[in-house]
Amino acid sequence: MSPWWLRPPADEPVGDQNQVDPVRKKKAGHDKAADGAAVVSPDKETAPSEPGARGNQRNSRRRPQRGGQARRSGRADAETDASPAPSRPRRRGRRGSPGNKNKGTAPNAAAGGGTREEADGAGRAPDRPPLEDRRLAVICDLESATRGARESGSGRFDINLVQARLLDKGKVVVKRAYADWDRHRDDKRSFHQAGVELIDIPQIQPSGKGGAGIRIAVDAMELCYSKQHLDTFVLISGDGDLIPLVSKLKANNRHIIGVGSSESAAPILINNCDEYLFYEDVLRLAEVSPQLGNVEEGRVEVYTLLVEAIEALMRENQQTLWGSVVKQTIQRKHPSFNESHHGFSSFSKLLEEAEAAGVIKIRRDQKSGSYVVTGFSPS
Repeated sequence: MSPWWLRPPADEPVGDQNQVDPVRKKKAGHDKAADGAAVVSPDKETAPSEPGARGNQRNSRRRPQRGGQARRSGRADAETDASPAPSRPRRRGRRGSPGNKNKGTAPNAAAGGGTREEADGAGRAPDRPPLEDRRLAVICDLESATRGARESGSGRFDINLVQARLLDKGKVVVKRAYADWDRHRDDKRSFHQAGVELIDIPQIQPSGKGGAGIRIAVDAMELCYSKQHLDTFVLISGDGDLIPLVSKLKANNRHIIGVGSSESAAPILINNCDEYLFYEDVLRLAEVSPQLGNVEEGRVEVYTLLVEAIEALMRENQQTLWGSVVKQTIQRKHPSFNESHHGFSSFSKLLEEAEAAGVIKIRRDQKSGSYVVTGFSPS
């Protein structure tokens, strides 16, 4: 049974004679206002009212439609009047689809000057950078290094001479030395002053051969995978057991430099490294001092640093000796270098005075205006 406020008035005639068209009733008497209340049309006939009649009380107390009913009726009218909107055709091959991943990356790589192989291999180790950008990781097997120096008659192994030679090739980032440091107490101070990390490997084999090979291999591979900026590994050892490590590092696009004695280094290790420096050659090179000729006594120190840097770049086959590259090499070998300390306002002034003193020969590049060192002046 419907509620009393929805029932028709008692005085309304029942039958077909006074039946109102539903559509006309909807348009005439049930137009909706903006706030949801019903608005009665002025042309609609209302029933006569009698004072005190119950039907008039029900008619006067009839409530307007609530907001939810008004919204539902308005939505129904809109759906009836509005025509269905045409569906938008679906685009095939969108940007985020799996089939177009390579198609979306190839143009970007080409626009940036790269190739498809460079875009696909972004996670691989980069090719070997130029000399001034190389990053070296030095790993020293002290037991093998000292044994080689002793057999060759070179005396005590000097890590400072080896490090000075390696600075010609790039910047040394990681330095580690593996040994039983209870047996090599005399070498502790020199390695510590050189900034080398000392890793103790106690000797457990009575044969005298240290067990640092496995630890070196594990740490080197960890550095290879975790430090992608390390592009060059230096192995100070002559042990042929490091061949698997050398092969694995080369497979990961790393440059391998070996350092050892010519008397004790294994030939298989020498042949598998990209470069191998003999300790005897390092000692011989350190004993040779540059020839400066007749220069002022106060300029000998700065000219010596300049000549040593130029010779280091020439040994590494640097084609164009820019003045900025020469200065970077000096600062890499001697971090405290500053041309103003020696009385020069700029490094270009140092190069000009060195040429005037008959030490080097320079020329000025036409495009950049920078100086390029072309060689040494004849003494």
